[in-house]
Amino acid sequence: MKKIIALFLLGGLTLTSCSSDDNSGPTEQSKVEFNALNINDKAPGTTVIATGKNLEPEKIDQYKILFNKAIKTGEKTTRSIPKPDPSYEKVEATIYHVDETFVEFSIPQSAASGDVIFVDGKFNIRMTTYQPNK
Repeated sequence: MKKIIALFLLGGLTLTSCSSDDNSGPTEQSKVEFNALNINDKAPGTTVIATGKNLEPEKIDQYKILFNKAIKTGEKTTRSIPKPDPSYEKVEATIYHVDETFVEFSIPQSAASGDVIFVDGKFNIRMTTYQPNK
């Protein structure tokens, strides 16, 4: 009986010691935040200002704003070829100015429907969803 209790305690210690390193610390996140942004009434080529906080003007060359890219399909045929998936192709917006509280950029001419992503180094921050004004 003592052997069973000893094995039970040893097994419990083994399981407890393995789980202690599962959460090694807090996850790293970007400090950049954006306020609600609605650009659906804006046509491609329009300049937009997105307000937020914790932006760093000196990092303007490191920031990117990505839109889904509109894919032109070829001429219509009777062949059964799947259309390309535009969600994999991105087009970068031109960023004109960055301040601590806003970023000014233009919507790319070839922007299509989908999420607008702000890239801050290794972090991707969803700004809004864009539906082009046609």
